[in-house]
Amino acid sequence: MNPTNKNFFDTLAEVRGYYQESAKINHAQEEETWNSLSTEQQLDVFCAVVRRIVQAELVDDGTYRHALYNVFKFGPEAYGRGMDAGYFDLHNSIIKDDRV
Repeated sequence: MNPTNKNFFDTLAEVRGYYQESAKINHAQEEETWNSLSTEQQLDVFCAVVRRIVQAELVDDGTYRHALYNVFKFGPEAYGRGMDAGYFDLHNSIIKDDRV
């Protein structure tokens, strides 16, 4: 491996480490926020999120970006965080019969 490739891969590993640390911090903050809510507030948030997922996935049959940007009204900062939370995998697992 030439020195340029080693430097590239070292940098890539460093960036991956920063990303993973950032994801851990976000996850902890998200859980802290969830736990700060009352059970009634958690249920309200849960129902609001499920309604939006149903709209984006089942009614609109939209893309991952459609769900984030058009239905949830988030900006581009939500893309990676949604992936880290598992929404991209959930989105990809929802296949309507007419798309098969």
